[in-house]
Amino acid sequence: MRQCGIHDVFHSSYLRIHLPNDNRLFPGRLDNQVAEFKEEEQEWAVDRILSHKGTRSDAVFEVRWKSGDVTWLPYDQVDHLAMLQEYFDVLDIEHVSELTEGNGLPPTDNPQVFLGHLGLGLDYITPTSPSNSSTTPQLQCSSQRQPSTMSNPNPAPLFRTLGNGRFAMPDRYRPGVTLLLTLDQIKLYLQHDADLRGGIEPTTIPSPISYDELAVALNSNAENGIQVALVLEDNTGVHIKGRLPTLAELVGLDATRRVVTTQRDPREEAGGKWLDSRCTELMDEALWDNLDRLHKQRKWREKGVAERQAKRQHQEDEEAFRPFAPSRTTNHAVAGPSNTTHSRAPSPFLNNPVPPPPDSSAPKQPAPPNDEDAEMMDGEATEAAKEAACAKAKGHIPKK
Repeated sequence: MRQCGIHDVFHSSYLRIHLPNDNRLFPGRLDNQVAEFKEEEQEWAVDRILSHKGTRSDAVFEVRWKSGDVTWLPYDQVDHLAMLQEYFDVLDIEHVSELTEGNGLPPTDNPQVFLGHLGLGLDYITPTSPSNSSTTPQLQCSSQRQPSTMSNPNPAPLFRTLGNGRFAMPDRYRPGVTLLLTLDQIKLYLQHDADLRGGIEPTTIPSPISYDELAVALNSNAENGIQVALVLEDNTGVHIKGRLPTLAELVGLDATRRVVTTQRDPREEAGGKWLDSRCTELMDEALWDNLDRLHKQRKWREKGVAERQAKRQHQEDEEAFRPFAPSRTTNHAVAGPSNTTHSRAPSPFLNNPVPPPPDSSAPKQPAPPNDEDAEMMDGEATEAAKEAACAKAKGHIPKK
């Protein structure tokens, strides 16, 4: 402890847990690395590749060094090792494009497994002022490409989204030139790249238009070991360097999610429910039949009310134009002397010992006036009316 600079009077609470550094990633800290010794075995030479996790160029490999330590490295850091080809021979494959999912289990709680390889990526942003740059360099760990445990190796897509399924990427070899592509074109280019990596001869498959131009521009912009295959001149072969890019690394994860537009039923916005065609037809028939029946009932009721009102009005009008009839009931008392000078005719009911029973039938309509009444002068009619009124007041029946 004294050699480490810790005095014995210090309390043990000052001690911290010692985490050994990865001397392969941070060399030059051991005595045997400072001085060179003869017949010394290279400490950081690869012994063999034990297993892998992932598929194709996205896989990480479990490497055991001759010093005895075991680490996990991505494909772009072990693609030059002869041990990788021996590992492929054991798996009975010839190229990394044939590599399937491995059964290796890299530790997820040890960050040193994925440290030590930094790449400079370009994040395209829209400038807010003329003085701002359109690109911002960003350091990121390119070895964090484990598909199952680590995040997206390239959080900033290489292509800049323009909207409506269009993407742009500048060409470094031609200043001022920007490539404009659609999502379907990018998928077509990636599929052609995968076919070339799979060992298919370039002359046996059709090549998408401007694939070479895209490959040069993409390889000049891409980092983190992302490269697409290039067909050599005169179709003499295929130049493959780096791993196959994914669609999410080029355009972003959000751009790969197609938005499916569904037509909304106007009845749904009004709070309606979805019904099949049969239920809709039955409901329409029941609704319209019920409304039609109610409409007819209302019309019949209004017609009946109107007819009764018209009949009542007609009766009232006839009653208003009908002349009054004389009353058929008489007074049986003998009339006394009166001041009138006119003689009274005897009552026809005085000779009858028993008065006739009252007539309960409806009063008869008065007879229409005869010709004599029509010829009556106005003066005689007025005098007769006066005599009738006086006789009625005295209980006598005037003489006709």
